[in-house]
Amino acid sequence: MMKSRTLTIVLTMMVIFASMSAWAQEKPLEFLRIAGGGMGGAWYLGAAKMATFAEKVWPKVSATSTPGAGIANLRRLQKGDYQLVFSFTSAVYPAGKGMPPFKEPIDLRFVASTNPAYIITVAHPSIKSFKDLAGKTINGGPRGGSGYAATVNIIEKYGLKGKTKIVSSDYDKMPDMQVDGVVDASLIYGSIPHLVPNEILVRRNVNFLPIDEEVRDKMVTENPGLVKLTIKPGSFKTQDSPVATVGSLTCIVARADIPDYVIYKLLKYAWEHRAELIDAHVVYKDFVQDTVPLGRTVPWHPGAEKFWKEIGMLK
Repeated sequence: MMKSRTLTIVLTMMVIFASMSAWAQEKPLEFLRIAGGGMGGAWYLGAAKMATFAEKVWPKVSATSTPGAGIANLRRLQKGDYQLVFSFTSAVYPAGKGMPPFKEPIDLRFVASTNPAYIITVAHPSIKSFKDLAGKTINGGPRGGSGYAATVNIIEKYGLKGKTKIVSSDYDKMPDMQVDGVVDASLIYGSIPHLVPNEILVRRNVNFLPIDEEVRDKMVTENPGLVKLTIKPGSFKTQDSPVATVGSLTCIVARADIPDYVIYKLLKYAWEHRAELIDAHVVYKDFVQDTVPLGRTVPWHPGAEKFWKEIGMLK
């Protein structure tokens, strides 16, 4: 019994010292690549601000941020091209499981959720619901993005596969395609306010398409990273009624092999200077303690877990 207890104490101390050693061997960060979202959007600006934060923490670091999309960013993380990416909790869930559209699990770690992201679907005034898209064309946004994947999913659940044409484009081209009648509807997956619906509404009237309750139920059941959301009246010009939809949380995830101290220090600085994130884009006002763990379906990054425990968010 005494030998067993002594062995347990020795092993415990070894684990503690190994952990302390990992932090003691901290080296200055040399480079950091962060993938955000479409030009001018919340992810793009948030990623740029995170790169700036990294340069504040490590003055000699080469920190860069680039545009991206939810699913594509996770694939970049898998390849090792990026260390930190913005995505959606709805995309992180299948990525961690190796479910479609991913072919194998991605070894990633959760850092934080920042704000809600909505599926926002605008359509020609003659189109009242998704069912009316039979024989029509819908723009799902960038191929490889979460919005495009959501478009495919919704069209299939309405029984319109093969009956509705799905096209893709970058977000900056979506307003012109909608206004010029190239497409009949556009699905945007993002924060509110959002530039794409706002730009369309400056030039044309549209309907905001709700997602039927039965379809919402199926979507959130299949993917725990999805949640039911409602676009509140007045969120957009001429949008006078609530719009039932689904969405997820914008989240930041990291490669599992990123040193703990890197995520810890960067996250700590970002949290203490989150007013600068809000200045970059108003949606980051929702980056508060209550939203940080929402939608998490993969393990915490140890550096993030350490910080959130220090400020009392995690036990």
